[in-house]
Amino acid sequence: MARSLNKVQLIGNVGGQPDCRVTSAGKQIAAFTLATGESWVDKETGATKEQVEWHRIVAFGKIAELIAQYVSKGSRLYIQGKQKTRVWEDKDGIKRYTTEVVVDMSGEVIFLDQKPAAEAARPSNTGTPAEPHDTPNTNYDSFDDEIPY
Repeated sequence: MARSLNKVQLIGNVGGQPDCRVTSAGKQIAAFTLATGESWVDKETGATKEQVEWHRIVAFGKIAELIAQYVSKGSRLYIQGKQKTRVWEDKDGIKRYTTEVVVDMSGEVIFLDQKPAAEAARPSNTGTPAEPHDTPNTNYDSFDDEIPY
């Protein structure tokens, strides 16, 4: 196949507490939904309209560990990953599909909140504000390409 690009960039809010787990091989996985939206003014009525899209996000490795530690419902994130579609058969033999944004070692997550939600809930005894927790795209441990996500 000719050169191609599979890159998804999203900015939105986490829809619920991330589902974080560790595989039998010891690899961390975090799955959650991210809401993005757009708004416009209806030309006929003048009313502001809004459409929200929900994206399923699955992260692996060190990025998943950071998500488990700092992300909660409502967290505002920048996500960069790849779109992937999984196919499986359910218990009734019906073929099912789901499309996800996969964030692995080639992806990126940036925390856009002033403080991670877990830190914001704790009272601070110091007068200095906490610095934002950005996650630069550094060399993360490689993850197992064979992991079913």
